[in-house]
Amino acid sequence: MLQTLEQMLPLLEQGQAVALSLALERSGSAPTPAGATLLVSADRVAGTLGGGQMEAGMVRLSREALASGRASLSRFNFDSDTVQPGGMLCGGRIAFYTFVVRPTPEALGFWSAVLNSARKGERVWLLLAVSEGEAAGWAGVSALVEDGAVKAGSLTETTWETAVLRALEGRSAEQDTLFLTLETPSTAWPGLAGFLARPLVSPPRLLVLGGGHVGLALCRVAALAGFRVTVVDDRPEFATIQRFPEAEQVLNATFAEAFSSLTPGPGWSVVAVARSHDQDREAVELALACPVDYVGMIGSRRKVALLREHLAARGVDSARLAGLHAPVGLDIGAETPGEIAVSIAAQLIQVRRSRKPVLVKEIITL
Repeated sequence: MLQTLEQMLPLLEQGQAVALSLALERSGSAPTPAGATLLVSADRVAGTLGGGQMEAGMVRLSREALASGRASLSRFNFDSDTVQPGGMLCGGRIAFYTFVVRPTPEALGFWSAVLNSARKGERVWLLLAVSEGEAAGWAGVSALVEDGAVKAGSLTETTWETAVLRALEGRSAEQDTLFLTLETPSTAWPGLAGFLARPLVSPPRLLVLGGGHVGLALCRVAALAGFRVTVVDDRPEFATIQRFPEAEQVLNATFAEAFSSLTPGPGWSVVAVARSHDQDREAVELALACPVDYVGMIGSRRKVALLREHLAARGVDSARLAGLHAPVGLDIGAETPGEIAVSIAAQLIQVRRSRKPVLVKEIITL
């Protein structure tokens, strides 16, 4: 959702209203990821809900929402006996919630806070009151939750916030999107269907240790795959943003200096592609001491075996050592720097997507 927010804020600042559509419910093999988001303004469409006729329909509905200002729930059925000719035959059902964000000072302040939290990688939740029907009046009611408390915005009713925060307890590290429906329709709040709780997880970060040919190719491929890349090399001529224009950050430093300043943790992957065995060994030892998601090292099987023996002798945790991806990358017969970079990026994606976030529907009582 970060990329969608980054495109939404400038539009609001320019005085444009936008329509946001988010996945709400899903069953079967409907072609939409749990975190799918679509943004539509008067002259722009960003994000995706899965493509095809369904997305074209949602773009049309979003433009209608911009004209009317009304929020809506849209449901699609992909069963083979109901899909239109030429449509999508994946099977399953999905629902989206569409609402309009107006360029008010309050909206700008709130969505700026949401974007800043997402950029920092803070584990926060975006909460949206989901409204439906002619009497719906809660569209755009939203809050940002961090560490069990509302950080920005408000759900307007203490009863709502209490119920939703209770449902989020113990879920701070979850990446599943929750749709919290009401046990019984509320006569006090007509049109309120429930609350959407979307976790805001920043894009994955990749630390490339070594700015040689493989590091250069890996930076390009990983950035294309959505990783925020930091490259480290102690040679000034290699550690330049001109050499790595796709990188978010390029550090001319030793590996020890880089780890001290960056403090990699959850959400990070580290790949050692240095110019010497000693540097790779130092890089891996530093990486395995951090709670990162992935550590990989380039090298021959003999080099890797010697490294494992060395690290075991130094008392590196056996579980962490077992998780070392070395030789790094998927075995696709890669030989050139570009091919090796593709094999590494593919493995990074494989590990990252090993658990796919889902849409979870739960019932709460207000």
